[in-house]
Amino acid sequence: MKSPLYIRASRTHVVLRDVDAGATVEVEAVVGVDAGNKVLSIGEPVNAAARQISPFEHPRLVISDFSAAVRLVQHALGELAGGKPVLRAPTILIQADMDLEGGISEVEDRVLREIAAEAGARKVLTHFGRVLTDAEVAAFEDLAQ
Repeated sequence: MKSPLYIRASRTHVVLRDVDAGATVEVEAVVGVDAGNKVLSIGEPVNAAARQISPFEHPRLVISDFSAAVRLVQHALGELAGGKPVLRAPTILIQADMDLEGGISEVEDRVLREIAAEAGARKVLTHFGRVLTDAEVAAFEDLAQ
């Protein structure tokens, strides 16, 4: 059975790990858009003509911009696939890798699930707490049931 892809979303970066392949992609959590909200760049600093969105940067919540977060996760999935389209809808384990007093709320858990689903996940699992090891990620789906 294939292990889930592990996404850690922090305020500044999204880290995507395929523990089976031993591959990791880290993308800066920034999306550049023009005045019409057309995406100009993902994971790279933007020029002065573009507006910069940091989708996971919010003082009280896990997320500040849902659409930008989805595009960022889709971009990371594409990077992990070597720029090729992701043909197989993966199982994704997503984690808010940030200090949140009291943990994440039910609403924030659902937002993380929706981000992964919109990005193309077949099944979504969530985790809050310390960063997981590869062995824990591989066993997570069995433990979650």
